[in-house]
Amino acid sequence: MIEHFLRASNETWVYRKVEGLAAVLELPTIGCSLPLSEVYLSVFQA
Repeated sequence: MIEHFLRASNETWVYRKVEGLAAVLELPTIGCSLPLSEVYLSVFQA
């Protein structure tokens, strides 16, 4: 899971939560997509 906060043009904050290894966090302000499967690539569950 990743929580993302984006400051909107009217000085408010927009909250977004993405969950699951198939999810992708879109970061349009920097032109980037961040797959959660890559973020957690080396994380193992015990």
